[in-house]
Amino acid sequence: MKIGIIVFTFFLSGIPFGLIFSKVFKGVDVRKVGSGNIGATNVLRAAGWKVALLTAIFDVAKSALPVIYAKGAISPDFAYIVAIFAVMGHIFSPYLLFKGGKGVACMFGALLGLNVLYFFAFLAIFALFIYITRYVSLSSILTSLLVFIYMGIFSREKNAILFGFVVFLLIVLRHSGNIKRLIKGTEPKIGSQK
Repeated sequence: MKIGIIVFTFFLSGIPFGLIFSKVFKGVDVRKVGSGNIGATNVLRAAGWKVALLTAIFDVAKSALPVIYAKGAISPDFAYIVAIFAVMGHIFSPYLLFKGGKGVACMFGALLGLNVLYFFAFLAIFALFIYITRYVSLSSILTSLLVFIYMGIFSREKNAILFGFVVFLLIVLRHSGNIKRLIKGTEPKIGSQK
């Protein structure tokens, strides 16, 4: 049963809603616009805020739901393993030749599934980082780092720190291009034009 839940989670989280919604509602292939990413930030550039919001909601939901199920059907500790695969499914989408998004919305979805307080607390932190820095990429990295630190210090579940570490590592790796631009000072801020 555990293997089945993990496989189902990976394939569910791999659904590229950003690509689907952008094509359906705006006729745009989001992979050919801006950063080429399928997540909500690039969908905002390609298809507008309504499609971006829809993308974010579905990306959060697709990772939250299997985590919630695993938490109730198996155990809270196993839910952290499912949460890892929820993020991995989005980043390594089986529908896009194992290419996908950057995993940030799915990190929040996983947090929502694990504990609703985690979701709102880290979402508030993320929003604060964006307000201060005006960089979505930097805010994503810093928030995932705080998730890792929090899980390592405060969570009682043995797989929590593994979840925090893997998600932080994946998000840093997926933002490698952004990190290079941040260092060079060429990373676009919220509201700026490339």
